[in-house]
Amino acid sequence: MSDSGVMHAKPSTTRKLVIQTVSGALAGGVSMFGLLWVVDHRGFDVDRIDHVLTLGAGLVMALMAIFVALGASMPRLGAKVLNVEDEAEVRYERRDMLLSAVCMLLIAAGLLALALYSSGSETVIGRDVSAGIVAIAIIASTLISLFAKLRQDELNKLVVKEATAFTGNGMLIVFGGWATLAHLGYTTMFTPLTFVGGSVAIFLLGLFVVLGLRGMLQPR
Repeated sequence: MSDSGVMHAKPSTTRKLVIQTVSGALAGGVSMFGLLWVVDHRGFDVDRIDHVLTLGAGLVMALMAIFVALGASMPRLGAKVLNVEDEAEVRYERRDMLLSAVCMLLIAAGLLALALYSSGSETVIGRDVSAGIVAIAIIASTLISLFAKLRQDELNKLVVKEATAFTGNGMLIVFGGWATLAHLGYTTMFTPLTFVGGSVAIFLLGLFVVLGLRGMLQPR
């Protein structure tokens, strides 16, 4: 590539990185603030960290699903907000992207349903509603994941495998260490919701770490 080609390519990828970072940060910040404001007025206890953690994990999954779904549905937009080469790649990967988006949205719905239910008097949704949403989310996302796995290329399979290994190690360190300290009387035991929300948060962190180490977060 000539020097002029490099000069043109660099501003393009830099601009794309700025667009992705700013749009993601704004969407995440505004959505979290808005969601907390809404649920706070419906009985949600914002002082319960485990509920806020799970709510945040669900919101991140939902936003990722929305970004991917919109990008896959509108290739021109997808070429700008998603980490793809061009519109042609979006069209080629559209089916897999939409399956991934639906799966993430189902997981997000399950997390939000758990976060919005409380066994105390202050709860946003009822136990049966929460349990129903979680059951549907688990069954449907599992079936979609199994179907999508048949179409995955080796690179994506390897990324998921490495992210899963990172999650297992992270959970052992965080929750295993926490449980040990609780057993010894140095702290209180974590709640079930902390385990659920924390596990998803660790997986998301692991996914970004693996993608980053493989250079797959570099704008193209």
